[in-house]
Parts: sequence; structure tokens; C-alpha cells
Amino acid sequence: MPKIKVKSKIITSKDFGYYDTLCMLMGEKISSAYEDEKEEIITIRFETETELFVSLKSEDRNCAEAVMLQLETGGKWNVW
Repeated sequence: MPKIKVKSKIITSKDFGYYDTLCMLMGEKISSAYEDEKEEIITIRFETETELFVSLKSEDRNCAEAVMLQLETGGKWNVW
């Protein structure tokens, strides 16, 4: 499950309000997304400055894809 950074607070799936916070991101505009190969993480930053962190580590996955994202790619998907 991704971690969410709202202001300076990191929220995980074990925290109260996690799913509400995650649902509030639906429909929000993404300002940037990047992969940190060394840390094995994808960071998705929203215009609200909220950040979503998705681990790419194999031990954190429960399926083949960790992230599917479409950002100004002419309809093509980026898959990690």
C-alpha cells in the first residue's frame, strides 16, 4: 500500500483516516511523478503538494505491477 505525505505527516495504511486521505486524491491533478531507482520508490506529487509514495521493492508487492500511470504520454501507460 502506498504511503501518503500530507504537509509534513506521513500516513500509512495502518493509520486512522488513511483510506479517506487516499480517496481524496482521486481526481486531483498530478504535478510530477518520478522514480528513485536507488530507493526503489515512485513518488507522485499532486498540485496540492500532497505526495504518494509507492514502493517498487519485490517484498512490498502483491502483484506484478506496482504502478500504472498515464502522464502526457499520448494515451500510453507507464508501468512499473
